[in-house]
Amino acid sequence: LWFGGIVAWRPGDLEIALQRWQTLQAQELPPEIRQAVTERLAALDAPEASTTGAARGEGIAVRIELAPTLVDRVPASGALYLIARTAATGPPLAVARYELGNWPRQLELTDADAMLPGTSLRGQERLQVTARISRSGQPAAASGDLFGEVGYDPTVAGPMVLTIDRIVQ
Repeated sequence: LWFGGIVAWRPGDLEIALQRWQTLQAQELPPEIRQAVTERLAALDAPEASTTGAARGEGIAVRIELAPTLVDRVPASGALYLIARTAATGPPLAVARYELGNWPRQLELTDADAMLPGTSLRGQERLQVTARISRSGQPAAASGDLFGEVGYDPTVAGPMVLTIDRIVQ
């Protein structure tokens, strides 16, 4: 419900985001999660508050390339997810959803993409950044999705290059 609300909120489908977060809020939750849900619901009541994260140009710049061997496997529809984690298997710190388009792509993750309010991507020592082409358009990885990963080190200047070169089994 949390991630579904984020995915709906990013392109502006506020009604679905509201529905999912209200359903989540009605459940028993740890205090920190309840606070995050309450803050997101409050942001829906004040649209200007929902964009108070870092402005574009202040985040992690990523050039996403597609391995030539996978060009024919890109679906006609679906979504591209850009995900940052503190560890390869940990929960996402930030997620952004994009429509599929031409390659290479120049994208950026900012604090506005953070899953929990107040989370700063810049405050992390190292991140694992994943780009995944979801065949279904859904945020959860599924067999047949295409992906690539790269470690992000904030001490290295300039955009990082991430190549989508693997298939989810």
